[in-house]
Amino acid sequence: MKKTILLTIIILGTLLSSGCSLNKEELIEEPKKEKITCVITEDNSSLKQSYSFEAKDNLINRIKLSITYDEVNNITDFSNFTEDQKINFEAVMLNAMGIEKAINDGLEIKMDFNKQLTVTIDADLEKADEELLKAVGLDSETIDLNYEQTIEDLKNTGATCQ
Repeated sequence: MKKTILLTIIILGTLLSSGCSLNKEELIEEPKKEKITCVITEDNSSLKQSYSFEAKDNLINRIKLSITYDEVNNITDFSNFTEDQKINFEAVMLNAMGIEKAINDGLEIKMDFNKQLTVTIDADLEKADEELLKAVGLDSETIDLNYEQTIEDLKNTGATCQ
């Protein structure tokens, strides 16, 4: 028993004197962070979808969804919208989703009125209110938060991911 204690003391002493230490921070692994964008363009369709995902340890924590429409309700050029038309159109879209404002803590909805209309939903899943996420279809009940599985599912539907 005395030999074991002495051996332990010698080993610890050697490690400490050689500059080695048992640092808890060195033992804690940093979370694996990943980022990818997937694009779906359907043939004979007037829309294009782009999904950007950020994940830590295979769990999605941020989603940025952009949907570009060539046409909405027979409108094929959104670049001629006046500021009032843009504000009204945005209000109607937000109201249809049950959301009061475009910028919320952890959730931002942006609309770009160029020739095409692009609606971008940027959701930080760790910060955003669950009810707001549910309103835009990005809550944990609606989507699979497993990063690898989500990418695989998107690829199986014809998405190009990089």
